[in-house]
Amino acid sequence: MPISIGMQFLKLTNCFYLFTDVLQCFKTIQTNSPFAIFVPLSFVVLLGVLLELLAECKRYSEDNKTNAIPATRLRSQSSKTSKISQVDPNDPRFEITCLKDLQVGDILKLQDGCEIPADCVVLKTDNDKGECFVKTSQLDGERNLKPKLAIRTVNQDFDGIFKEGSGEHVKVECIEPLKDLYKFNGRLLHYDA
Repeated sequence: MPISIGMQFLKLTNCFYLFTDVLQCFKTIQTNSPFAIFVPLSFVVLLGVLLELLAECKRYSEDNKTNAIPATRLRSQSSKTSKISQVDPNDPRFEITCLKDLQVGDILKLQDGCEIPADCVVLKTDNDKGECFVKTSQLDGERNLKPKLAIRTVNQDFDGIFKEGSGEHVKVECIEPLKDLYKFNGRLLHYDA
């Protein structure tokens, strides 16, 4: 609450009226009662705090909806399937969970038309060329599809690399997040047990 009230005084008009109200406290320059400015200023600040509260509640609700979206990730032997996760009936190597349970380094299985829930590296596609198309309109405003290529060797031998229980032997190393959407530098490490 104190932070929200403080944020209201980042607005120049609220600072002006606060300064005017402080000046009204001095008898030598007083033109009105200090309450004549304090009451409307308090109402405006309270209204601003309430609007921030409503926006925060809406953001919280939207975050909960997004976090509850199902996601399919590669199961690892070190992590047991949780109560809310279930094994994918089409491929037992994968489990169905929700976005809030994803961690950095998880290998996701994405279907055509689904939203990508995080920054991802394309490892395999159904296309033999390893090509897929990504819509990035929420990031850069461009509505056209952008082609992305999977790593050729992984695309060709995905089932060999990611056979049941081998997820611990694959690691992706990449740079820290950048503001530039079109820069990425990373590598995929695969080592034998």
